Amino acid sequence: MYLVSFLRNLFATGELLMPAAKIPPTAMLPQAMSPKDPPSEESPHKGPPGTTAQSFELSWDADAPELPARREATEKPAVTVEGVLFEAERIWRASLPDDLPAFDVRSAKQAAEVVFAVCQSLADASFRAVDVQRVIDECGLKPSTDPSVIYSADLLFRFLPQLEERAGRLSDSELKDVIRQLCTAWPFSSVGVNELTHAVLCDAIRQGGLWTEFTDRVFATRDKHWMMDSFVKIELKSSLGHYPELDPTLFEILKPKVDTDPE
Repeated sequence: MYLVSFLRNLFATGELLMPAAKIPPTAMLPQAMSPKDPPSEESPHKGPPGTTAQSFELSWDADAPELPARREATEKPAVTVEGVLFEAERIWRASLPDDLPAFDVRSAKQAAEVVFAVCQSLADASFRAVDVQRVIDECGLKPSTDPSVIYSADLLFRFLPQLEERAGRLSDSELKDVIRQLCTAWPFSSVGVNELTHAVLCDAIRQGGLWTEFTDRVFATRDKHWMMDSFVKIELKSSLGHYPELDPTLFEILKPKVDTDPE
């Protein structure tokens, strides 16, 4: 699973703070989130082929992330969180539309701390939803209308739909509520999450590459909430063009409703 590999590489740098000292590094990943798990077919945010962070596999064991005792003079410098994030963003950007904002590594790192805390809670029941909320409050990342922040946080927050689904499968209503609050606050990253009726798009998302990527995600997930947005409808209809037979189901959804009630 891409998220597991990504977080393992971030954690192995030693720079991503543990949300709670009582949880040892070896408890970072739950068995339910092992790399052997196939990604959900319904997930709108699967990493495209070749974009996994496994090229960053470090020289030490993931279950005991500590630096080797000896380092040769010719050895490359230690990998940093920023380095992992910059490289992951470079690969991810190549699969996205043009005209995207600049990458803000600080926002991406803060988002990584939040996602890491959510994964901790999924892995260990003693790390509760209230602990995740504390990390969210303390990390410094706030909902923003800045295109760079929205785009950069999405490097990690695009996994929110998967995490919300997993929390639901674990019947952890409190954690699921915390994740859904994140989804509402970051609508660009949470396309596909059901019934986010209070989510609102800021003008920054409705421009350039962010808008193209957002409507592509709505198209891929058939997110009913966002398909009712008048501007999204225009984009989706444009995608179908004069060939509604390419996607009859979507065409029916977008077709104007005719009022058949007698006057």
